[in-house]
Amino acid sequence: MISVNDLLPTITNLGVLSYWIIFLIALLESMPLIGLVIPGTIVLLFAGFLSKTGALDLGDLIWFAAAGGILGDAIAYTLGASERLQNRLLQKFPKRFVERSEQFIENHGGKSILFARFLAPVRPFVPYLSGMLGMKRLNFYVWNVVSGCVSAVVYLLLGWIFGQAWQTVLTWSSRLGFLFVIVCVSVLLLLLTRSFIGRSGTEIWRFTVSILKSLREAVETNPDVKQFTQNHPRLINFFQKRLSAKTFTGLPLSFLIVAIVYAIATLAGLVQDVIASDPIVAADIRIENLLYFFRSPRATEWFLWLTQLGNWKVIILWSFGVSLVLYLWHNKKFIFPLWVSLLGAEVLALMGKFIVARERPEGLAVYAEDSFSFPSGHATVAVVFWGFLAYLVWRTIRNRSVRLNMIFLSTVIILLIGFSRLYLGVHYLSDVLGGYLLGMIWLIIGISLCEWKGASKFQTTSKVHGSRFRVLTTAILLPVILLSLGYIFITTKPVVETIAQLESALPVIPTVDPLTGFSDETLSRYSEDLLGNTREPLSFLVLAKTDEDLIQTLGEAGWQKADPLTLSTITKVARAAFLNVGYSTAPMTPAFWNAQVNDFGFQKATQEDSIRKRHHARFWRTNMVTQGGFRVYVGTASFDSGLKWGVTHKIEPDIDTERDLLLSDLEATASTQLQQTVQFVHPILGENFIGDQFFTDGNLYLLLITSPE
Repeated sequence: MISVNDLLPTITNLGVLSYWIIFLIALLESMPLIGLVIPGTIVLLFAGFLSKTGALDLGDLIWFAAAGGILGDAIAYTLGASERLQNRLLQKFPKRFVERSEQFIENHGGKSILFARFLAPVRPFVPYLSGMLGMKRLNFYVWNVVSGCVSAVVYLLLGWIFGQAWQTVLTWSSRLGFLFVIVCVSVLLLLLTRSFIGRSGTEIWRFTVSILKSLREAVETNPDVKQFTQNHPRLINFFQKRLSAKTFTGLPLSFLIVAIVYAIATLAGLVQDVIASDPIVAADIRIENLLYFFRSPRATEWFLWLTQLGNWKVIILWSFGVSLVLYLWHNKKFIFPLWVSLLGAEVLALMGKFIVARERPEGLAVYAEDSFSFPSGHATVAVVFWGFLAYLVWRTIRNRSVRLNMIFLSTVIILLIGFSRLYLGVHYLSDVLGGYLLGMIWLIIGISLCEWKGASKFQTTSKVHGSRFRVLTTAILLPVILLSLGYIFITTKPVVETIAQLESALPVIPTVDPLTGFSDETLSRYSEDLLGNTREPLSFLVLAKTDEDLIQTLGEAGWQKADPLTLSTITKVARAAFLNVGYSTAPMTPAFWNAQVNDFGFQKATQEDSIRKRHHARFWRTNMVTQGGFRVYVGTASFDSGLKWGVTHKIEPDIDTERDLLLSDLEATASTQLQQTVQFVHPILGENFIGDQFFTDGNLYLLLITSPE
């Protein structure tokens, strides 16, 4: 997977060319056919996002994007005003679409040019139809300039704002609520996509085909094209065969080749990133720790069952059942490609594990795996089997609703299997992505074999009659399902490793001087964001016998332990923020140090007693223990001065004041002693993980907490 950090050097090196690319995309988005496949809005949002990182200049982006959009609409208007193209293309447009577009333009006049910039379905056609339907040239150009400038500013600024907030959105989550929200959002998007395709897919496809035919006719009648065709007959013949939809070796094979080449190239880039320990590896570790932070026994048990849907033994068993059903229903030509895809994917996954030789996540797995980590074998075979199953249904069942439902179900299962590997701590994110890509490659190979062997001639269910087939199918599939469930039940161990047990199993490192690990750069001196970029320096190094001693002492100092992030506590936070009232144990945004999520969060209310303003402190438990039996903890402190984006808090830049406030409160307790003040880092001015600036003198306080009375 290519991360933002991977893209920044490339985009920076492109220099002025980056702006011309934006100009070209904004121009092509206005074309009546090309605009259907050009994701201009997404590109502008991403460009605005990059401008926040400093890779691109926001002002220059606005000028180039506006100029491209204005010129593109002008070209589309001129093409639409051409009488020759009107006569040829007008009849090719669906009558209902033309009537709606004409009514849209008549209702809004010149403003339709502005509105169309923000309406994706009509965006590529309104300028063209404005010329075709005779909109006055001056009126069009005035609104064209206005709409081009407005849309460029809106989309780029939205991207810029997203660049401010994206890391905060990534880190907000809850234990069960996190899983619930992620799953619900993913399923909702898939449901909306499925509903849109089911409702409008056929009409959009017919309209696209009609436009393609019209464009082809217009291109073929162009004198220059005719001359080029006559001069290069072999080249033209080659491309005609490659783009012919009548044979498998034409357009279907061309599409499959492009898809498999793209998947191979992406997988190769991902392997290179993993081997070279690029930023994705840093993100892998922190994402794994973040999911570990939100792990719960109930969700763990559920994912232990779910992950078995990608177990190769279960998949092999189901594949035998599917093969017998295919043989029974006279669709034997599917069987060989299915097994070629499965076996090829499994063999390549095993080879990839030995070649990359990446170790599994350390100390976080719910159960032990005896193989290497990259790529994920579960993700690989899940894509092949469930993807092939969706393809089988698409090819053998005529009911359109059943087809779409199968694609939807297969996609959900594949995504959940991949997520289960992350949640259970047996794989990193890049392992799962690598498995998906490898599985996709072999799925394409299997589909290509099916199409090559004549998929258009395969038997459909509508041609098979009689209850005998259904009874035999049930007799085959029912034992397969029961056997697989029995295997899953026997091999799935109950969850005995609670979060506390896993934490207690972490190795303990005896130390004489707790600062030694920082002196030799073994341990980070700074907190981090999700990608491992350094943020605020540590302010405290605390020695305490147990977690309870640390929590009790901070409680005596007036600092309350934050509640865990759950749906219930997030609801309380939203209510308190809306009413501007207090919530003394409100949950806190997770933060990272040394790739670990903070173990504890503490807060102290201000005199206003408002959740919008509060004192914060985060602490991490290290694996260092002194000779006296004291555990070493590190921490930071900050002050929330108000809400930001309605999602998180704005942090005051003077973090030293908060550090000294927490020190003063702790020293007021009988069990805390200041042992040492250390010039830990140089005085710095920087940004925290949500983009707020901070400054500090770089001092760190070494505290000793004895057991409270």
